[in-house]
Amino acid sequence: QAICVERFLLILTSDNMLLRLDIAAIEGITLEDEALASELQQQLELLFLSVKKKDRKLLKIDIADGGEQDLFVAYSIACPIWKTSYRLVFDKDERLMLQGVAIVDNVQEEDWSSVEMVLVSSSPVSFIQPLYEPIKPSRRTIEGQGAQSSGPFVAERARKMKAAPGAGGRDLYFDEPMQTSAQSVMAMAPAQPGAPAPVNAPVSTGAFRRFDMAGAMSEPANIETAERGENFEYHINGRVSIPRNSSALIPVVQQFVEGERISLYQETRNAEFPYATVKLRNNTGLTLEAGPVTVMEDESYAGEALLDVVKPDDSRFLPYALDQSVQVVVRNDFKQKPFWRVQVHDALLYFYHKELTQKTYSIENMANKKKIVYVEHPARDEWKLVAPGEANGDKNSAAFEKPEETTKSFYRFRIELEGKSDHELVVTEEKVVTTQYYLLTEASPGDAYVQALFNQNYSNKKFLEFLKQVQAIRGELFDLNGQLRSLGDLVVQHESEQKRARENVKTLGAGAERFRQAIEESEDKIIATQKQMQIVKEKINAKQEQLRQALTVRIEADVLETSA
Repeated sequence: QAICVERFLLILTSDNMLLRLDIAAIEGITLEDEALASELQQQLELLFLSVKKKDRKLLKIDIADGGEQDLFVAYSIACPIWKTSYRLVFDKDERLMLQGVAIVDNVQEEDWSSVEMVLVSSSPVSFIQPLYEPIKPSRRTIEGQGAQSSGPFVAERARKMKAAPGAGGRDLYFDEPMQTSAQSVMAMAPAQPGAPAPVNAPVSTGAFRRFDMAGAMSEPANIETAERGENFEYHINGRVSIPRNSSALIPVVQQFVEGERISLYQETRNAEFPYATVKLRNNTGLTLEAGPVTVMEDESYAGEALLDVVKPDDSRFLPYALDQSVQVVVRNDFKQKPFWRVQVHDALLYFYHKELTQKTYSIENMANKKKIVYVEHPARDEWKLVAPGEANGDKNSAAFEKPEETTKSFYRFRIELEGKSDHELVVTEEKVVTTQYYLLTEASPGDAYVQALFNQNYSNKKFLEFLKQVQAIRGELFDLNGQLRSLGDLVVQHESEQKRARENVKTLGAGAERFRQAIEESEDKIIATQKQMQIVKEKINAKQEQLRQALTVRIEADVLETSA
């Protein structure tokens, strides 16, 4: 059974008549209303842009009549941040060449053809706000006038940093005005897996192309640098062309820099060997962006490092390999010294003593050449460096090795080792520790802890007299509390005897006269003992008040060494 479906179009004409037209019979529709035709064309274009090119917007510009005039339209688009990659090359004369390239990615759907490019070194605050979408403010409903209400308020706005998309493999393209061939750009870029390769450029058989150190320029051509407030700009003089979904490597630095070979030891990274490191000073006059660094020994690969942002005349350590020609053995020691100061305040007795930690780095240079070793020792809060002899009580010990520099987390010690030699670096640290002892309590006269206090030689003799006075009161409190406990035990004993006599009276009845008399005697003893307890309690309260008054003063003294 066949089903026939017919579709019709109903049109309301200007004379209010409905026309019924078969859609299959309509061959074309002509819009005679020019305004309607223009509006339909605009809507179709918007529909096309929203489906095919979601990031495109239709911009309509109205210009007042006034003859011919120039119109300049500028807009900003979201792009991935540019990246940097470096190469450090040691030549035969131990000069250090720094080469750097900027990697610029074009992930748009259009080519960049002969564009001006400025690379800016900065960390701007960036966010996205949907300005194309209508914003309907949220309004809260409040109670009627006269009712209690907190009223409307504007909430704080949260801003989210925009994440830059990553870029995959790209091709290289440059215009002729750049005066930089693809081969020369490749020679300045480290050969890394997945790195962009120039179009039609010869591929080197080695890991890196040979670099002519003698012909090195102090600065790569076609780059102008300038500071703009807190930003640093690399202005590309020539124009750059980068096709869609492609990348370009742009040389930004190529010159000799100040650098030193060192070995950097950090126990938490490697407990046995230090790292071969370049101590780099940025004397290029440029702000070097963060990026990977490939270290070369003339034409040989030596290792890789990471560089953070380096301002002009600043220095960085770049560890790039493990230096197995230097071996380090670490020994640790700990000592707690006797207390050296006492203080009484608010009924608390404070003891101050010092803890000493000593770490010995035994460093051996197994190579025939001179080595410079930097040891990074952790810098801890509340600990300070002291002379190693102080750990053994030697106040006249020689001055200790001081760190050459400090970082946020480490002290850095510099040691110079000749070939086939060794050295011991002793780092001693000291921390003051406080212990509290509550004095507003009773104390046994034979307390060994308190007796140790009396055996000290105090700088303030009044402190010893004060301590004896306080200890005497605390000893009296100890005796009074002992009496109170004894009387309490006696009351319990009398009550037990009285209870036993009452049970005998219940059992014997009329023949229990002797036990009735024992009950009365026990009651008299209980009353007398409770009166004695009350007297002792009053004495305890008086002694506690006396002790409290004695502890209202603030006094302290240093503990001196007792002469032999």
